[in-house]
Amino acid sequence: MRRLWIIALLAAAGCAEQAPPARAPDAAPPVADAAPVDRLDPAQIDRTDVANGLVKAPGRELLLAHCTACHSTALITQNRMTRQRWDDTITWMQETQRLWPIPPADRARILDYLELTQGLDGAAMAAADSPWAAPRYRPNPIW
Repeated sequence: MRRLWIIALLAAAGCAEQAPPARAPDAAPPVADAAPVDRLDPAQIDRTDVANGLVKAPGRELLLAHCTACHSTALITQNRMTRQRWDDTITWMQETQRLWPIPPADRARILDYLELTQGLDGAAMAAADSPWAAPRYRPNPIW
């Protein structure tokens, strides 16, 4: 019974076993070929509004729309990668995990968000700034 419930849940989320979407011969160009998008400024991060572990910054809604259909935000927040590595990961998901094509402008904005909040450089959000990074309560002395 539990297995059927999980299968039904995955089917409703669109992640169940299905034929891969047909790729158009004129698939979207790589992000490098897309029109330039204004890069995000670290000042645009609102660390006071944290939802699902993701800080509020431009591009969060696009990330939620494209990424959380198949996995939780925990998979995103536990990783820190360069922009190129995030781009490679999205490509891998499209080639092997049936992630649909993302328009170049949306993909660039998602990559901007990931680079800014989950990147490896100094502009990335520091782990101490996230309430999800470490517990802000005293640990249980029994454990």
